[in-house]
Amino acid sequence: MHLTAARRRARRVQLIILAALSALALYKLFLYRYLSDKEEPFPHTPARFCTTNSSYVADWASQALAELQANTPVTAKHLKVLGIIFPQYHAIPENDRFWGVNFTEWVNVKKASKNKYGMELPQPAWGYYNLLEFDVRKRLGDFLREAGIYGVVMHHYWFAGQPIMDSIPKKMIEDGGEPNLPFFFNWANEPWTKRWDGMDKGGVLMAQDYGGEAEWRLHFDYLLPFFRHPKYIKVGGRPVFAVYKVAHMKREFGPMTAKFKQWAEEAGFPPGGMEIMQANWRSDPVHESADSIYDYQPHAGGFEAADIGTPRRHKIHHRGAMVSWDNTARHLTDGKAVGYMGSHPSRWYYQLVDLIQRVVVDPNPMQKENFIFINAINEWGEGDVLEPTKLQGDGYAKALKAALHFSRASDSSTARDAQAKLDPVELRAETCVLVRTYHAHNDQAIFSLNGLIKSLRGLHNPNWVAVIFPTDTSGTSHWAGTEKRFNDTRIKFHYPPNKVRLKYTRQDAGFSATDYMVKHLSEIDSKCAGARWMVITNGDNVYRADALSYLDSSHDLIGLSFVSRWISHNEDQKGTVAWNERCERLTTKDHCFRSSPFVGKIDLGAMIINWPKFRATKYRFSSFTASDPLAQDGKMAELLVTQGFRFGNVPQDQPGCQLLHNPSYAACRGMGQVWFDSPIFSDADCITSGDVDRLFTELPAGTLDVDYTLVNGHCIRYSKRRYKELVEALE
Repeated sequence: MHLTAARRRARRVQLIILAALSALALYKLFLYRYLSDKEEPFPHTPARFCTTNSSYVADWASQALAELQANTPVTAKHLKVLGIIFPQYHAIPENDRFWGVNFTEWVNVKKASKNKYGMELPQPAWGYYNLLEFDVRKRLGDFLREAGIYGVVMHHYWFAGQPIMDSIPKKMIEDGGEPNLPFFFNWANEPWTKRWDGMDKGGVLMAQDYGGEAEWRLHFDYLLPFFRHPKYIKVGGRPVFAVYKVAHMKREFGPMTAKFKQWAEEAGFPPGGMEIMQANWRSDPVHESADSIYDYQPHAGGFEAADIGTPRRHKIHHRGAMVSWDNTARHLTDGKAVGYMGSHPSRWYYQLVDLIQRVVVDPNPMQKENFIFINAINEWGEGDVLEPTKLQGDGYAKALKAALHFSRASDSSTARDAQAKLDPVELRAETCVLVRTYHAHNDQAIFSLNGLIKSLRGLHNPNWVAVIFPTDTSGTSHWAGTEKRFNDTRIKFHYPPNKVRLKYTRQDAGFSATDYMVKHLSEIDSKCAGARWMVITNGDNVYRADALSYLDSSHDLIGLSFVSRWISHNEDQKGTVAWNERCERLTTKDHCFRSSPFVGKIDLGAMIINWPKFRATKYRFSSFTASDPLAQDGKMAELLVTQGFRFGNVPQDQPGCQLLHNPSYAACRGMGQVWFDSPIFSDADCITSGDVDRLFTELPAGTLDVDYTLVNGHCIRYSKRRYKELVEALE
């Protein structure tokens, strides 16, 4: 199986999810190294702010909420990051009884060396510590503060009228408060079972019985000293208390929390008493008694939430992120382990920047906190850890710190203010840009129409106008949001007649619609028709800021330097690329090509054409379709030069690419995504973290290079054995 089939299935699943989320809007795109002069923090400045503002309809999704949000001055500086802590890693009587004397999570973690894909599992760089020790907790607190963590969420356990595994929170308020951070409790209210997942399906070690008002009062009285502690996190003066699995409580949740609030008020807390927070599980309804919810990832949105986010489900909805996931250590013998192969520190950085921007764009209303929950700090049995590992060090903590730094440094105003600054620009039209697009360039695509427009708006030379048109009859419903978002009078959208908007084929490739636009441009847009230069490009391309800085009247055809998957693949075929050069070769040079006016040496989007002179020729790109499908641009360049068009390149002293014809490794890397460096053209593509996980799940064991996936967060390749088989088959 090649990537294409697996990816089609993955995309179908993702589109279903996106349809449920309705209007996912991308507000900021493409601030990557080709479009920015800023220093790259970790290790590249992110290009894609996948900011999501869902139109999910619920009783709280009212105009009143929108008005509250509009008056909420939230920036990245206002956000508070909370890390979820598993307070074990020391012996307790219950575990001694169930699993053996001195049992802790470390017993199974030590036994788990590799997962079912052959990837090494994380092991603690700090060793198998005892979390009761003061120095261990102090080291953890120092580590979390350095990473940018504001506070911690401590799992709380209560069974049959008494606390279980509460030594760590007790010590936090007894011996100096280490880890010395603000905190609150998350009641992990599921039963303890032999399956480790809280499911009441046999093997129950400790059942969860919530009792009545007397039992509730006993529980509240235990919690009250913690609530009163100065470091216990409060919202509006009311202590926060989260419940992990509200659905398990059934009828008790409403009455119990009402009593908790009453008793908290009687204890002297402000009206309302407590802030009751429900963990968001996408499979469970949001309870009407919950004051707020928080995303407990991956349960809130699945593994794909890292790429596409989760929809707002409550007026007060705190977002969250999973670090990584592999619970092999908890399923050493039953074969039920689940490992997510899409995690890597460098990709997590980009995902965190996206998440922060989602919160800034879609904040909780005024007077409410905007927390971001990180799951988890130390869930070693689930392979979900921010703490340093032997293999990747403190890479995830550095990613978090860098994402916060970048977002806060680049966001001195709110996201709405930043959008408002995208003012319309009215300047003379020196260059006409014809943009060929279709449904695959929608907002949810890795390379979208928004990205192209963003790059055009970032050009040093602002004297351009653009006409965007579909080359086929597929949907363009995303255009309305795009037009409203940018509000630029230089940009126009036009629909050619259906008779020239043909279904994409290798033969036509959109050139029938392109020729129509060229022929009828005077009727379609007088500004474009009156321009000196013409650029014809695709809706998923991206231009560097200097792309229109080399217009020279001594030439009629100017070729930009560019990178293209086609050209890269063709270059690979000239000589065998060794297996160990896959991915590695992409990091050693920019792989840009200086244009030449020949087939295979130039790209349509890299051609800046003398428009009046070209219009006079009445040449048509589609005239080459029958003889040279998918080479219409190169054949046109050859014809123009033979007819006297003077060809020139950008100056030799200007390195790098002015055009990224996507998908390309350079743009993929800048977007924080993953390149599949395959010798098969249809496989080589830019994919998401979720796609990486699906490939490992669907392809036979040993197909992909597992070890390299840990080394390089932005490129995957076939295993040495599989690569040899593929190359031999291609010869």
